[in-house]
Amino acid sequence: MNKGETINSKVLGSPNKIIWEYCECLRNMVRDIQESNGLEQDQRKALPCIFMGIAIIETFLNVYFRQLIEEAEYKIYRKQILRELDETAPLDLKIKVWPKRFFSHEMDFSCGIGQRFMALKKLRNNLMHFKSSYETVDLPGMQIQGVADISSYENLDRDIAWESLRVAEEMIAEIFRLRRMSPDEIKLAMQSWTGKVPE
Repeated sequence: MNKGETINSKVLGSPNKIIWEYCECLRNMVRDIQESNGLEQDQRKALPCIFMGIAIIETFLNVYFRQLIEEAEYKIYRKQILRELDETAPLDLKIKVWPKRFFSHEMDFSCGIGQRFMALKKLRNNLMHFKSSYETVDLPGMQIQGVADISSYENLDRDIAWESLRVAEEMIAEIFRLRRMSPDEIKLAMQSWTGKVPE
């Protein structure tokens, strides 16, 4: 049911459909910023890439682990996962606890893709939950009060757009690796879940 089948006003589709669409949306945004010549608009084009990258990871966790609890070996976690999904469990719980609970392996956030994910999430949080500082700038003959540190926005560029896509894809692949999938199985799973064609 890739296209979606309408039943009682619901549109039903395969579980990977929404992840696939989100990934394609992010790829289009990254392609757009890479092909643009307007450097002054890089920040505006990079900003939604960061939000979408983190959204892809969280949505994947929601969908993938929701599917796993229907498999015989993981049914013991069904009630707990459904409760956590209903209570809108925070992303940190999903990424740090769920893989360990299901696969007995946890992600390393001190290096590699885990560290890059945390850096991207921190940047997303800084931008999404922006808190204005109240700073004073002294200039010759005048003083300006009440300015805000907007470095997190002004430093955005096309590289962070690329990084957002790479982190999203690599975090999904890392979940498959923690499940002890083989490299070939991971390539097929990535194509199925994200639309990424195996190299």
